[in-house]
Amino acid sequence: MQTCLCEVLLSISFCHCAGSDGAFMQCGDGKMSLLDFISRGFLASQCASTQKAKAAHGKTIHRMAIYDKDQRIRAVISQMDVVRFLASRLPQLGPLVERTVTELDLVQTKIHTCPPETSAIVAMGLMQDEDVSSLAVVDHNGKVIGNFSVSELRTVLPGQFGALALPVGEFLALENRTEFVGANRGHEAGAMGSSAGVQFARDHVARKKPHVPGEDVGQELVLCGVASTLGEVLTSLSRHGVHRIYCTDADERPIGIITCSDVLSKLVAIAMSGNHA
Repeated sequence: MQTCLCEVLLSISFCHCAGSDGAFMQCGDGKMSLLDFISRGFLASQCASTQKAKAAHGKTIHRMAIYDKDQRIRAVISQMDVVRFLASRLPQLGPLVERTVTELDLVQTKIHTCPPETSAIVAMGLMQDEDVSSLAVVDHNGKVIGNFSVSELRTVLPGQFGALALPVGEFLALENRTEFVGANRGHEAGAMGSSAGVQFARDHVARKKPHVPGEDVGQELVLCGVASTLGEVLTSLSRHGVHRIYCTDADERPIGIITCSDVLSKLVAIAMSGNHA
């Protein structure tokens, strides 16, 4: 008989998930279950019952520093540490990992986008206004070509603030030490004309390299579809070390987004409800 998800998460001590860096939580003797750790730590703001409590917790917590009764920090654990831990133990989660993201209602359908021509500073303003940490960069066909997030700004030094005036597409390409391939390909293809004599040259553009989502801005985007399973999403998040996956249609147009927070929140909700099938 499969062990229920609640029992699995309750049986796992968080200290097995040692990671690297955040808010603080006392762990006592270090025997807190993973279920309690996720709900009381990462999801504390979601679980708070009053506005005052939610305001005190602030936004979603991504890292927790754990200290013992002697005020000694035992570990710093991130959401990614927990996701990787769970991804390495998929069989313990039972048949739940075979359910699709659609069945689990795991996809956030409210997604924020911007075209690659938007300046980086304006994109930052959009994230601030919408209270989000990332934007999907989409081309004129609505296809996702990149991800612009607050993490892109960590390497920008004061002397480089002028780069924020660049279009997002070029900014991301510069961050990833490449050129904005999308703009170059569009220019090359448009300059070729339509006669049969330039067909070989047109094919040359397509032959440059196999398509990889995000290649236009030097990124390697991780995508999933509506039929992707929870197990596949956990594995992708863990393998690529990303905090979000865009759910797209067959033409790579984003229809939603799944974050590590979404996955952990769903697992806790299912564990507490007792519905693990």
